[in-house]
Amino acid sequence: MRAQAEHNKAFLDDLEQNAVKVQGAKESLSGLLKKYPDSPEARNWKRMLEDLNSRWAHAKHVTEERQQKLEKSANELASFQEAEGQLRPWLMEKELMMSVLGPLSIDPNMLNAQKQQVQFMLKEFEARKHQYDQLNEAARGIPTGPGETSPPHSHVQEELQSINRKWTK
Repeated sequence: MRAQAEHNKAFLDDLEQNAVKVQGAKESLSGLLKKYPDSPEARNWKRMLEDLNSRWAHAKHVTEERQQKLEKSANELASFQEAEGQLRPWLMEKELMMSVLGPLSIDPNMLNAQKQQVQFMLKEFEARKHQYDQLNEAARGIPTGPGETSPPHSHVQEELQSINRKWTK
């Protein structure tokens, strides 16, 4: 994502550098229209000027919008990776603790200790809920292109599904 954002930024810079050429073409067409308003080509020049203005504005708008989306997606991906890096090991630790608890004991003292351990784990899950929600929110903020699944997006979805399965166990 970051590479795409940088590539798009270079394209935006290219657009800015070529703005002088576009402005020159606009001025030439405007000059022709002022100098020869009654020319048989005047309508053509006006259409060319309008088309140039429209296309330039559209290209610039689309590229700037794409840059914003790419930067937002790169930030969401970084946020997802950070949350995933913290949640995954923690969830694996909790999974291991659950397996150590084993079946419920008949002994009242042991049963009480198991109950306290489970209550403590539930409080830990509540404390990590914000991080879990942040992970899911970040994953939703990483878009795919139309009709395609990008490798970062499919990897994120796999990781998200894995963590969601562990979280809901």
